[in-house]
Amino acid sequence: MKSAWVAFVHGEEPIGVEPVILRSWQRCLNHMIDYERIADNDILPARLLEERLHLEESLLHAARPVLSLLFNILKGCNHALLLSDRDGYIMDSRGDPFFLTKSRTVYLTPGVSWRETVKGTNAIGTALIEKTPVRVLGAEHFVQENHFLCSWAAPILGPDAGTIGILDISAHAALSQARFLELAILGARMIEVNLRLANYERRETTPICGSTPYFETAAVGSPPLLRPLPASDDSQLLTYPLWVGSGEASRRILQRAAKVAATSTSVLLLGESGTGKEIIARHIHLLSPRRDGPFVALNCSALPDSLVESELFGYAEGAFTGAKRGGKPGKFELARRGTIFLDEIGDISVKVQLALLRVLQDKEIYRIGSGKARPLDVRVIAATHRNLADLVHQGKFRLDLYYRLKVITIDLPPLRERLHDVFDLVPHFMAKFCPDGKIRQIAPEVYSAFLAYSWPGNVRELENCVESMCALANGPCLTVEDLPPEILCPTTDLGSQEIKAAQEVEPHTQSPLSSAGTPPAGLLRVQTRETILEALSRSGGRIAPAARLLGIGRNTLYRKLKELEIKLH
Repeated sequence: MKSAWVAFVHGEEPIGVEPVILRSWQRCLNHMIDYERIADNDILPARLLEERLHLEESLLHAARPVLSLLFNILKGCNHALLLSDRDGYIMDSRGDPFFLTKSRTVYLTPGVSWRETVKGTNAIGTALIEKTPVRVLGAEHFVQENHFLCSWAAPILGPDAGTIGILDISAHAALSQARFLELAILGARMIEVNLRLANYERRETTPICGSTPYFETAAVGSPPLLRPLPASDDSQLLTYPLWVGSGEASRRILQRAAKVAATSTSVLLLGESGTGKEIIARHIHLLSPRRDGPFVALNCSALPDSLVESELFGYAEGAFTGAKRGGKPGKFELARRGTIFLDEIGDISVKVQLALLRVLQDKEIYRIGSGKARPLDVRVIAATHRNLADLVHQGKFRLDLYYRLKVITIDLPPLRERLHDVFDLVPHFMAKFCPDGKIRQIAPEVYSAFLAYSWPGNVRELENCVESMCALANGPCLTVEDLPPEILCPTTDLGSQEIKAAQEVEPHTQSPLSSAGTPPAGLLRVQTRETILEALSRSGGRIAPAARLLGIGRNTLYRKLKELEIKLH
């Protein structure tokens, strides 16, 4: 990339430059930005910075817990976390002290504008112009003094899909291969959720009056709204880094997980494969007092029985033929002062169950082949898709270990029982698999098919489905033509009286699909209508948020409302 940059700044044709970077470089030339260093930085005086901080209090309030959580996740990565407003002024920053000191040499600090017109190609300024998540690595920065930086940034959107800020992760150029863009995108989505929750809370607790804040669009024909931000603790906002879903079932899971995290007791997670048991385990760890310790996961079903004990407890030198010189620590030792996650605990043998029970009771471990006790300082979270009570009844799982593990249980429902989360998961996966923003929309008919499908593989199956659709899509919008056959033609009962009625209208139809491979008109119309009504219900009847939930433009939604004869109340 360095050679491409040198070629460009000397008027030659660069090779191998990403289009988004090349467009930015060309803009920098048009603005006559010095490619060696910035001589005139745009730095706000203290008084003006305070005014901006006051104006952006809602954004700052929503972002602070997210920044704190990301800081804990990235600790030790020689990084900085930055929050800018819609004009590119940095509002907040935190990170590793060494890197923060280095970044001050180029004014990567609060109160300084990182617009492209001032600082050249950079993640914050370029994301603002391109309106999409971007990465700018090393010599992709137009100004040479910034070449030591690697940055990943994602826009923070308001309900009307306008950019209200940027979340940026910056690090030393040595981390150019790091996959921080997904983390920046996820952090931006978390901030957006926090803003929505604060907005909903204000709407429920404050009388209607005044004018509409920038992050809320009032329904057509209703009076504008003014909601002063309540003085609440940041910890009340959603700060989960991995779980995606705002439906009632997800709220219950996350609330229970948050309560569990404050304790030190063992936890048993129950749920089908693909429901997110490891995600909740990590969530509990990150919210717990052990968050600074390691999180060590072991899939018990992935190992033969002969290796499970050595993986869990380690072994001493000479314990068996082929044992490493000096021995090897097990997962329990590696998780010291942290959390160990034992997935598919129902698959371990009775022999291993007994050894595990002794470890949990005595709070000490012995490496295989060693008589030396090692103190246990670890929290245990176990998970299984099996019915442990049935296994106990069958004599395949020890009752005493069962009760030792299930001090607190969390049941994770399958995706078919929390379909509300599909509206959160699909945009999340689209952003993950299309970080360049080439695919921005999804047809309501696709949501209709998703809501009609039973998802036997749960969230993991939905993620794979969206990934394949994004990879094979021909345009900027995902349509029913991009759906896999098994989603288009579900074999399970959809459970909807309206859909059954629609099928009865077409008695000659032998399956949910026509011979052309698309849903029959009556069924598709009912499914689409239900999907749009659900989005309107979740948005309180407001067009812009409903369109955003559906992943379509407002004009498209208005057209669908007219076609489906849906009236707004």
